[in-house]
Amino acid sequence: MYEVEHTAEHIFMRSLQNLGKSVFVKKVEHGEINKIYVECNNLTLDDIYTAECITNEIIDAGREVREYVFNSLKEAKDRFPDLRAYEERISNKVRVVEIADHDHAACIKDHVRNTKECEFFIIKHISREKNLYEIEFLAGNKAKKQALEFGITCLRLIDYLQVSMKTLEDTIKNMKQDLELYKKSLAKLSRKVLERIEPSIIDGIKFYSIRFEDLDDRIIMKQVREVIKDNSILLISNKKGDRCTIILASDSIDCSSILSNALSRVGGKGGGKDTFASGSIPADREDECLRLLEENIKTQIYKTNNSVT
Repeated sequence: MYEVEHTAEHIFMRSLQNLGKSVFVKKVEHGEINKIYVECNNLTLDDIYTAECITNEIIDAGREVREYVFNSLKEAKDRFPDLRAYEERISNKVRVVEIADHDHAACIKDHVRNTKECEFFIIKHISREKNLYEIEFLAGNKAKKQALEFGITCLRLIDYLQVSMKTLEDTIKNMKQDLELYKKSLAKLSRKVLERIEPSIIDGIKFYSIRFEDLDDRIIMKQVREVIKDNSILLISNKKGDRCTIILASDSIDCSSILSNALSRVGGKGGGKDTFASGSIPADREDECLRLLEENIKTQIYKTNNSVT
């Protein structure tokens, strides 16, 4: 089972190494999506693409795939000096899989007899954490289908953006840069709005309340943490489509319990800490939720102040 994927993975890993990359396979998983976990200091997308192309050239060439068994790792390495092996896991006999004129690797898995049986190889996704890369790949008919899906996705983007294939990548990069600039501008504007809010006074405590529409919740939350002042309360709602985000921040009240109580009464959910809490509610219940929150805030302030006196 997975003979095609095993063989294609061997071809790909040797192709990477032949590019001069110091790569070490930590783990390989096979299933609906096949994954190779690779340790490398400087693996780029161009490296991946080049190795991918070489892999398919080897597949198309119809190289023979042979198996050898040796009594020891030393014996195997004497025969094949370029042997790829996870040496820590080898103690007795060694089974070596050879892809003619391309690769020798210690492996106990089953393989095809000729690289043409792999048909096609494609990388589906790559993620990275420090020097560890998780590479998802497909082989055979699944790889062909994935290539067609990638192709139609590109064509849809080209049609949607009204660009050519040559300019698609640069167009998306420019759009991302523009988006980052817009986010920064919006963050500055949001901060200015928050700083200019005139508070009401609840038993000596400043209470700031403001409504937004269609802003990025992450921007608002960041700004709230920066502008909230001692002995003050900040209540914000941000309506986006059929949902509304509610944010409550203060050092003077228990934000988590007050917000949770109000959200539970209007079909919402959320949570947080004593000093900062957030949640989401149906947009059509925004007025009701804000009214409940203001009532609960006043009640807690009055109770706290009266108990102190």
